[in-house]
Amino acid sequence: MNVTSSGIINGVIQPQYGGHGTQFNENGIPTYSLPFKVEDAPQETVSIAIVLEDKDAYPVTGGRMDTLAGGKHNPF
Repeated sequence: MNVTSSGIINGVIQPQYGGHGTQFNENGIPTYSLPFKVEDAPQETVSIAIVLEDKDAYPVTGGRMDTLAGGKHNPF
């Protein structure tokens, strides 16, 4: 299985995503999603969880981690 993102270049999240972006909800939370592409997942895959850890963001987030998860269908 291979997971890639066009929003991460040379290990750096591009500025339009997250806290440096321009799209935020009423609580100031970034709403422009980082794109992901999943390829070659095993045929029997029913869900995928992706966890991003941004260690230098701890002072901003207080250590909160956001999780993205796929549903019970197989979109792969």
